[in-house]
Amino acid sequence: MSLSEGTINNIIQRFTCKAQPSYQEIKREVEKAETLGTDETRGKVNGKKYWFWTWQNKRHTFIIPSESRGFKTIQHTFENGLPNAILQHDRWAAHFQCEAKNHQICMAHLQRELYFLDEIYQHKWVRSFKDLISDALQLK
Repeated sequence: MSLSEGTINNIIQRFTCKAQPSYQEIKREVEKAETLGTDETRGKVNGKKYWFWTWQNKRHTFIIPSESRGFKTIQHTFENGLPNAILQHDRWAAHFQCEAKNHQICMAHLQRELYFLDEIYQHKWVRSFKDLISDALQLK
């Protein structure tokens, strides 16, 4: 059965409307969360560069597309910030601008930084810290 682009678009729009209440409920739950991981990744929408912003915890994942990788996307999405949450992220400056209870650097990104520092400085403190994090992750 062949379908026109208009028919496919209408189906997508209909399901988008049906999903909207659930989408907004996920956003409300994310706004109340005590811990959240957050990240953004590049993708394309109709051939144009976009950023897909994600906030997630064990129960919920909230994703929005944006033409901006800047803080204005976070500000627009969460006008009051995320004051109840400890945000875990990759040190992207926009995430640090978000009002939160606290910020935690993602362990994988911290490890990457430590490997870089170890290559440059070869200092025993860096190696010790790198080993401590590796041991902690294995214990989880």
